[in-house]
Amino acid sequence: MKLLKSITKDEFNGIRKIPVNHEEIEGCFKKYTYGFLDVYDHCLTSEEADKLMNSFEEHNLKYEDRFVEFMQAVYKMNKSQPVVVELNLNELSSVEVLNILFCLDYKDKLLFIDQIRYLNGDSHMFLVEDEEIITLLTKLSTRELIFAIFHFIQVPVCICGNFDLSFPMFFVDSDGLNIYKDMARECRLHIRDIKVMEDKYEME
Repeated sequence: MKLLKSITKDEFNGIRKIPVNHEEIEGCFKKYTYGFLDVYDHCLTSEEADKLMNSFEEHNLKYEDRFVEFMQAVYKMNKSQPVVVELNLNELSSVEVLNILFCLDYKDKLLFIDQIRYLNGDSHMFLVEDEEIITLLTKLSTRELIFAIFHFIQVPVCICGNFDLSFPMFFVDSDGLNIYKDMARECRLHIRDIKVMEDKYEME
């Protein structure tokens, strides 16, 4: 069975390279090289958004496969090292769980039910050991159902699920940024609005 594996906060902090979480994300924009994984190469103006983002189906679902392809490629490149995510599954109400299930395809429904059914303890930090789990978590983010923060270690990067298919990404150095820019381009995506900080060779 393909399941998220609960880990402790100490285990999580010992694995991740960039200390990003839901509470501290704003401060990370001042500390780390970052950009936004997006369909477009710039932040849309309100006029562009009105024209190009007419509906959820015509934007999020239309481009979801590109994000899934990218995240699968990132996972494959990094899976020789632990991959961890932060995800508040334990805080979902029954109504929220039902809404998520309503918005998922049949196969993803079954996989999500397994995660809820076998959720162990009250941790919101998990080890990911299967590509199908990465795909599910990506879809939960692209469909704006629940946002995950992904931490990849081999080529360190933190990718944060977000609204409107605009996912913040944080990097420890410019080499990693350039690798992921190339990968995004291959998936017909962009890393836009990049700001380069001093490379972080020694992480907190």
